[in-house]
Amino acid sequence: DVKTFSEKKMICDNMLKQIKANSIPMFYILNKVDKINENEINNKKELVENPVEVSALYRTGINELKRKIRQALGT
Repeated sequence: DVKTFSEKKMICDNMLKQIKANSIPMFYILNKVDKINENEINNKKELVENPVEVSALYRTGINELKRKIRQALGT
């Protein structure tokens, strides 16, 4: 549910600000995209910046996530 997702994101963002960790690179990962419909995926993608869609079942998105992690680490 997009409302719940949005509320959880807001709580996490506030918590990160409180501990002064909001400047650390973050990755938004949409996990188990094989279990939700395309409309729900698109709605969640509108709420976060550059999410990575991952499905362990179909082994998709893993390489993109690894690439983003390497890029953030500068390796």
